[in-house]
Amino acid sequence: MHPDYRLNDAIHSGCTADFNDAVDAGADVSFPDWKGQEPLEVAMRCARADMAQQLIELGADPNGAVGKRQDRLIHAAARRKDFGFVRLLLSAGVPPNSRGTCDRTALHFAANAGLQYMVSDLLAHNANPNSSDTSGDTPLHLAARAGQPGTVRQLLGASADARRPNNMLYTPIHEAAAKGHTEIAVALLKHRESDRCVRSIRRSLLPGSERGRAA
Repeated sequence: MHPDYRLNDAIHSGCTADFNDAVDAGADVSFPDWKGQEPLEVAMRCARADMAQQLIELGADPNGAVGKRQDRLIHAAARRKDFGFVRLLLSAGVPPNSRGTCDRTALHFAANAGLQYMVSDLLAHNANPNSSDTSGDTPLHLAARAGQPGTVRQLLGASADARRPNNMLYTPIHEAAAKGHTEIAVALLKHRESDRCVRSIRRSLLPGSERGRAA
């Protein structure tokens, strides 16, 4: 078998001996498999972090594109909640603020899923907590909407803007209140109250019978 094919097969199977044999035989570390996936993407999807590290050292592009999406490897790894692979890519110099599908960064995906270890690592590598996607949503919008209090606290600690509106003019405070995440909405209000939205948010947190009296 040609060494290029052997390399991808070895990654799929997890056989280190076959992987090393393919590398020693001169396999191309950028040669795609029948799905169009390059070895580094295959290593990510198969959770072969050790092989991924070797591929990067051999010249594989850690900032490569993934499939038909606009995503790159770091976005795909964040989507898969693969903290180790995201850390590997950051260590290899992948920009933390690169944009993928819908202009989202890895921090958007991590914040939405409440992956606090990943969020912490991305912020430590200077990920922008106020980066907005095509809907105007920041990572804080997504964390507030998804009900991720720990992640909300992390982002606020990194100077995320609780008053920033998205394209629908919803701030993260509105998002939390609209989804019934009272604890998060109150925390956001305490962190940075906005005169324009305090009244409407506090009313939205009241039970329906009291909402009319507060109007």
